[in-house]
Amino acid sequence: MRKNKVILVNPGIHFHRRPDYGLYPNTAIMILATILDRAGFQVKVIDGTYLDIGDATKAILSEIDENLAFVGFSVMTIQLPWSYFVSRAIKAKFPDAAVAWGGVHPTLFPEQTVEDPAVDIAVVNDAAATIVKLGETISRGDDLSCVPGIFYKTGRRIKANEENKCKDDFSNTPFIDFSLLDHERYSRRNSVAIEDFYSGQYKDTRAYPIVTALGCPYQCTFCINVIVRKKCCFREAGEIVERIKFLKSNYGADFIQPLDENFFVDRKRTFEFLDLLEKENLNIKWRPQTRADYFSDNYVDFETVKRLSRSGMVVAAMGVESASQSMLDKLKKNLKVEQIIKAAEMLSRANIIPKMNFMVGLPGETERDIENTYRLALKIRNMVKISCVSVTPFRPYPGSPLYKEIVDNYGYSPPRSLKEWAKLSEREFVDSFGYESFDNYKWIDNPRRLNAMVYAYRQIAFYNPSFKGRIREIVSSFRMRFNFFLFISLERAVFEKLSKIKGFIIKRLS
Repeated sequence: MRKNKVILVNPGIHFHRRPDYGLYPNTAIMILATILDRAGFQVKVIDGTYLDIGDATKAILSEIDENLAFVGFSVMTIQLPWSYFVSRAIKAKFPDAAVAWGGVHPTLFPEQTVEDPAVDIAVVNDAAATIVKLGETISRGDDLSCVPGIFYKTGRRIKANEENKCKDDFSNTPFIDFSLLDHERYSRRNSVAIEDFYSGQYKDTRAYPIVTALGCPYQCTFCINVIVRKKCCFREAGEIVERIKFLKSNYGADFIQPLDENFFVDRKRTFEFLDLLEKENLNIKWRPQTRADYFSDNYVDFETVKRLSRSGMVVAAMGVESASQSMLDKLKKNLKVEQIIKAAEMLSRANIIPKMNFMVGLPGETERDIENTYRLALKIRNMVKISCVSVTPFRPYPGSPLYKEIVDNYGYSPPRSLKEWAKLSEREFVDSFGYESFDNYKWIDNPRRLNAMVYAYRQIAFYNPSFKGRIREIVSSFRMRFNFFLFISLERAVFEKLSKIKGFIIKRLS
């Protein structure tokens, strides 16, 4: 009998329950679910992001039966502890169940991944062209040697099949079938439409993502695309607009999130898309990811920015990374600091929110570089009417040029097994920053000071309107302005104590 059930798991990051739905599952999970469903498989998608890990594990185990072909995980390194814990639980109860890992981490470490008893198959790089073949081969109980692009075990031996030469493009990558998901909950509680900086304007919208491009042509030294060398391809403007019309008529979509790494990468498509939005008068809101240097007189000039605003574009999300030109050059961003400031000014004048993300804790970064990055983040926040400017710690992706640098130049020793990776990542569930605390980032001269700066900026960026939140913001603004980061641990202890006292008083009065 052909086994035709596939369970696809979107791994969580934290072990404990998170807030209600915010983001759709991993794009790869949604696309592969669509492909398998079209091929006649019974597909169950389980999203671990919004479940306690115990509940997620129970949900997965309850779906496993004699009709199961395999359980598939799409795993980034940050998700590895969660995926490892659940995979081990599957094998403990159902040792014969096939567990396959795909995604960035198993692509970088396929042999290391599959040598662990918790994982049977590691899928390397793209999978859209081969996922059905993998499912059918397992279903029939055939030899896996016929499936390209995988590592797998036979007994104690690990076998590596030939590379999958058929790369993902839009000949094998369909639009997402949202009927396979609890799309009502995702669309109604979607974080791209209800973020604080909107002031509740779009809380009643229905948000849906569209995959309109794969890959990115830029070569940033920290990025996943450089690691997996994904070729850039994109859908035509007319096809995108037709899909938006489909989502509006079938799902009531009125807030669209293109899932491109860089929506404006092709000039011709950008202007054709804008022309069609104006012609069709679709009455949507949309928020693409783009680059700060596009907002210039040579490409997206101010007249075009105003057209974008009239078309319903409400946010421009950009990774701008650093206020240090030397660091931007090292990251191969092809970006100037002054272009970051100009983009924020142009967008704000047209009532489009600049959503910018900086990084700190990079190898080779000086304390002055870090201070300048925080200063620029605060300058942009104060300069424009509405903004979202985050500063997040650098997360070293295995396989990237920067990761190689910290291994070669700073004595960093990467883990040698899934078990070691899981232990290394345990702190991720506490601070959500990276694989390790800054105390273990050997390339940072003063990790205590950097931890203090991260803490102080978060009190400003994640504003809390309560009296305590306002006090924290004032104190943190003073710290950032005067570079005064002593006694942070004492400050945190005082606020935690005050919170406990407040809770005790409220409990007694009630």
